[in-house]
Amino acid sequence: MDRMFARIMVAAGILAGSFSYGWAQYALPSVSVSSLRGTPGHASELVSQAVMGTPLKILSRNGDWLRVETPEGYNGYVRSNTVEEMDAGRFGVWQRSPRVVVSATDQTYVYDNDSIMTPSHRVTDVVPGCILEIEGYVTPYSATKVKLPDGRVGYIGNHDVTPLSEWAAMACDSAAVRLLEPAVTLMGTPYVWGGTSVKGMDCSGFTQLLFYRHGILLPRDASQQARVGKEVFLRQDGSALDDGLLDVLKPGDLLFFGNRATRKVNHVGLYMGDGMVIHCSGRVKINRLLDGPGADASLYLLSARRVEGEWVDSLSVASLPIYGLNNF
Repeated sequence: MDRMFARIMVAAGILAGSFSYGWAQYALPSVSVSSLRGTPGHASELVSQAVMGTPLKILSRNGDWLRVETPEGYNGYVRSNTVEEMDAGRFGVWQRSPRVVVSATDQTYVYDNDSIMTPSHRVTDVVPGCILEIEGYVTPYSATKVKLPDGRVGYIGNHDVTPLSEWAAMACDSAAVRLLEPAVTLMGTPYVWGGTSVKGMDCSGFTQLLFYRHGILLPRDASQQARVGKEVFLRQDGSALDDGLLDVLKPGDLLFFGNRATRKVNHVGLYMGDGMVIHCSGRVKINRLLDGPGADASLYLLSARRVEGEWVDSLSVASLPIYGLNNF
């Protein structure tokens, strides 16, 4: 089969995954957080982020910028020097490799030696959700030797990572209330438009990060998140927000806020129980939903949704072939 014919067949999806002639189809961020912008340029709007090891599809190229698609289907432009490009063959090797996900509660580091208690030099910083290939274990209770997408090698404390298969399995038995503890650890983190990491996040980046820590991948924007999960309530225009309405909520429910007149969703938070919401507005903080001390008058609650049952299965990273979790 000649090369041109093979290219045509691959483009048609007939031989996808069977042949690789070296053109890049995928990319993995090789820095802790890679920025996705609306157009190819540093001055363009930050629309989202992808953490190290997130599998991205390359859609097109514009000079030093790549237009990519994230696993949840979000598109944006990344600077090519922040990712490692891969053809289908090399990406398949990555999918089959043993990997860990960074499960630390905050930013941590990969070091150039295995003496985690007395490290010498940093190889890179990493944040929760980063995916790293396993190169070997040092001792059961100290460090894991890992390889970054661009081939750099280093060591990270075992307490900061979780085997990828265990992480994917979290979605199956994860109660929404388990989201609350990591949510509180993010208190005070600054609001960053387009941010999705512990370095800074917007409102939907905050909720996406919390669910992703448990192997569940929500859509990127608040308006998109408002269409997933089981509807708990949809507040009718003009209806009173009172204890009776809040009684139907459970800790871990997604709460959606927006314009009272147009009913357009523009903000999301997580219900904590006792009439309180944790959300990112200026910073990650907790507010009271009903009028009174600690309330945020700018918040108008529109609806609430609950991610459970079949919704968990459909949003689990294990259900997304691009992660290669069917190899475990």
